Amino acid sequence: MKRAIFVNSILCLTTLLLNWGTALAQYSNKVWCFGDSAGVIFTNPVSYFTINESYLTASVTIADAQDSLLFYGSSTNAVAYNSSLKKRGKLISRNHQMMMNGDSLICLGWYHDILIVPKSVLDSTFYIFLAGVSGPYFGLYYCIVDLKLNNGLGAVTQKNVMLDPVSTKDALMAVKHGNGKDWWLVTRKWDYPNLAFDNAFYVYLIDSTGIYPQTVQTEGALRQTNGGDIAFNYDGTMMAVCDIRNLIELYDFDRCTGIISSPLNIELPSTTGPFKYYASACFSPNNRFLYILSILAIDEAYIYQYDLQATNIATSKKLR
Repeated sequence: MKRAIFVNSILCLTTLLLNWGTALAQYSNKVWCFGDSAGVIFTNPVSYFTINESYLTASVTIADAQDSLLFYGSSTNAVAYNSSLKKRGKLISRNHQMMMNGDSLICLGWYHDILIVPKSVLDSTFYIFLAGVSGPYFGLYYCIVDLKLNNGLGAVTQKNVMLDPVSTKDALMAVKHGNGKDWWLVTRKWDYPNLAFDNAFYVYLIDSTGIYPQTVQTEGALRQTNGGDIAFNYDGTMMAVCDIRNLIELYDFDRCTGIISSPLNIELPSTTGPFKYYASACFSPNNRFLYILSILAIDEAYIYQYDLQATNIATSKKLR
């Protein structure tokens, strides 16, 4: 899963979809566009390029199987972050220009509130999911991108369509269905502005015909904050959840049914602090280790490693 700390930023990069090991064969997530005009291609050797954007918040990128950039975007940008435009994301085509109709996407501009998921393995269309965390943009939204349009540079054909009016935490993640062609989208509820505690997970089945909400699942510890992350391991059978009020949990995930089960608490959430601001989670390629990013200040961030094979996972915590 793609996560990186921005220079001079308190946020993490959320790039395409899920893990490298479970991405669709015709797409790659080894290309990142993020931060202050940064572009990186994680091949051997690693190569670099520049983009025309400067992002302070979550970014998203997708490439083809040959690691050639297709398009990218962000939930906001550095210029707009402190202005009235801060709730407007945008999509950028591979020529580093605004995608046709790719402006004014509904999103707040926080941690993991924008995500790309292929609409079909047989097509060149994509869903862009957007989390509406607080007013006036509550709920879960999506856009559709068709890369066949505009001479192959793509265009947004549907924009800011509300999928669910429930206020969504800025923790969007997807994992491939067990059938190898469809997807599961997983997010969490946030009871804003009441800030009630809850443990609800919202799961959506995505296939070539549409998006289908599943039964809401209540599992694990009660949570109150909107900040955090959802991450899947490399075979999609285990899911990690963290939040900025110290919660770290593991779950089993059934890729055929979308069922979340068997919660295991590594660290329980705190209501009084001090808060560790766990903002991102990531599994190692061999599924043995879980990495958690803790952001305490703009210039103070830490990565912790947990050994998932340890008898006591919590006590295996190491600063990396």
